[in-house]
Amino acid sequence: MKKNKKTKLYKIDRQSLKALAHSIRAGITPRDALLYIAGSKRGMAKVDIIAFADLFQFGISYSGAFEKTVLSRSPLFMQIIRISESNGQIAIALEMIVAHMYNSSRAKSQILGLSIYPIIVLLMTIAFLLFALLIIVPNIRDIISMPGVVLNPITKGLLYLSNTLIHNTFAVTGTLVCLIISILIFFRIKFVRNYIERLAFGLPLLSDLIKSYIFGAFAAFVALYVKFRSDIGTVFELMSAVTRVSIIIREFRAVADLVKKGEGLSVSLSQSKYIPQIWILFATVAERSSSYEEMFHQLASHHKESLDHYTKIYMKLLEPVLMISIGVMVGLLAYGILSPLYGLMNQIR
Repeated sequence: MKKNKKTKLYKIDRQSLKALAHSIRAGITPRDALLYIAGSKRGMAKVDIIAFADLFQFGISYSGAFEKTVLSRSPLFMQIIRISESNGQIAIALEMIVAHMYNSSRAKSQILGLSIYPIIVLLMTIAFLLFALLIIVPNIRDIISMPGVVLNPITKGLLYLSNTLIHNTFAVTGTLVCLIISILIFFRIKFVRNYIERLAFGLPLLSDLIKSYIFGAFAAFVALYVKFRSDIGTVFELMSAVTRVSIIIREFRAVADLVKKGEGLSVSLSQSKYIPQIWILFATVAERSSSYEEMFHQLASHHKESLDHYTKIYMKLLEPVLMISIGVMVGLLAYGILSPLYGLMNQIR
């Protein structure tokens, strides 16, 4: 269901959802519960929860109310809320959604933690390079440019970059901005995104890390959905609407179509290229034991452990790679600056 982009969606955090679920279990009306919850909030969080609470005074259904919140961005969450509402299990559904949101937030934090370290190192490296090109190199320009001093290619490159940055600052800035915009537009092209996705899923360590993160969340989605409804084809269809990775969208749609045509889940998964093979094993066990919820919970735990494992490996590999790269760069910079100075000292002697 497409929403008007101008429509405001109320934000409700995990803690508030959890408190609402407990209140519903205790027989407290959702409006009263939300007003109590709003009393512990401040700012826009309080305003949003009060506005959300006011929806219930007009006899609106849970699914209708949650359509006005950020949860409506997930078709899968909304489907679970509709199903649980019809069979009187809305409190259980909200608790399970909160648990899923917590696990997803934890996984995102791990991935963000991996990216923060190299970003900080990159920013420090850029700052050091700018300091060298704008402060150090101009101060020794007259010395290293004296007649008789032989300049190596690295020194010539440093002098050229320093001169360009100092005298053509706006042109360089404009070029960089245009380059960044061009790269962003380039990556939005469909076939380029498809190629990058296939490349990422083909790299040994990176693909394992990505698959553990993405498919761990999807396994939890399946377990969450089959708790309330057993039509496996629909959950894969819903998951294809949630993800933005085009190759996974195609894979999930293909699985959904095969399941709806009567194929078993394990057979349908065996036709896919990018869904991890471990899914076939867990799907086979689930089919034979009729325990889809338990098996996919176990599969989600498996991916969670894999994510922890590959995160540690990635960090252990990332640190020496970054240190070596920075060391090489600093070494080349020092050589470009000091080499002509040594040549000048030899001439003086």
